[in-house]
Amino acid sequence: MLKHTTTNEVILRNQSDWELWIYVIKRVAEAGDVWEYINFDQHHRPLTRPEKPTKPTVATLAASPTEADGSASTTLPIAVDFTQYKIELDEYYKELKDYRRLKYKFGQVDKTTRFFH
Repeated sequence: MLKHTTTNEVILRNQSDWELWIYVIKRVAEAGDVWEYINFDQHHRPLTRPEKPTKPTVATLAASPTEADGSASTTLPIAVDFTQYKIELDEYYKELKDYRRLKYKFGQVDKTTRFFH
């Protein structure tokens, strides 16, 4: 049985190929608000990758300094701590949603770079 393999390589043969390719990539990235992460012409800051947010835990709040002298509290969180936890959890879910959106948009840019001929 013959096995067929295909490749999705983009071959840029001349300057006009490059200009069209980067134009399409930039437009897809700008539409997804991810161009700032992949724009290699930004000399003023290094390229960065979005970081997945860390989910807050009640244990984290219980271990945080809450005493008047700045020492760590060893008591269980009270209602105020749970309110703070809820606020931090809401913020976490907002950040996670944005992270997932960026990850999806990066995937779209990646597909464009692979399949645009």
